Amino acid sequence: MSEKSSSIKVLTSLFGYGVYFPARIVANSLETAEYDSEVLLVEHLFTDAKRKTFEASKTAFSKNYKLAKLATKLSIDSSNMFDRDKVETLFKRWEAAKVSEFLCFSGLWLDLLSLYSKSNPQLSVKLCRLDAGDAVTWRTNDEITIQETYSFLDLHEGNINFKPVSYTHLRAHETRH
Repeated sequence: MSEKSSSIKVLTSLFGYGVYFPARIVANSLETAEYDSEVLLVEHLFTDAKRKTFEASKTAFSKNYKLAKLATKLSIDSSNMFDRDKVETLFKRWEAAKVSEFLCFSGLWLDLLSLYSKSNPQLSVKLCRLDAGDAVTWRTNDEITIQETYSFLDLHEGNINFKPVSYTHLRAHETRH
């Protein structure tokens, strides 16, 4: 992000607060650096049926870690996951604002970015990976180009990539929202 973008969309999920809060902190940091940013939750684009399934899964996973771990290996069919009208409205808003820069904290956004890239091929997509494993949601396809991937945990090098943040700093962000 060497040049100031018109708008950077920070794409995340509430499925695990482990991706939501870091995405929110990054967006706040971007705003502090005078970038225009917006945090978007993939769940807001779900159909009503998918949202109910999502909530039930979230509850089940919070009670059973083994189930949650197993679910990271299951293939996800996103064809019926999203409400077409909501997605179309979002894409029109992005097109009108000429949005082309994305920081993606959740692999659930990749199919939507692929769809958006069909009418907007000049996307800049950067992935922010916080998971330790290779969750199925992070599969990519040839329709979008990933400019860069930032990983919290680098298993190949055995490094944890982070910058410590004070509790006071986190509370300051929390109270602003």
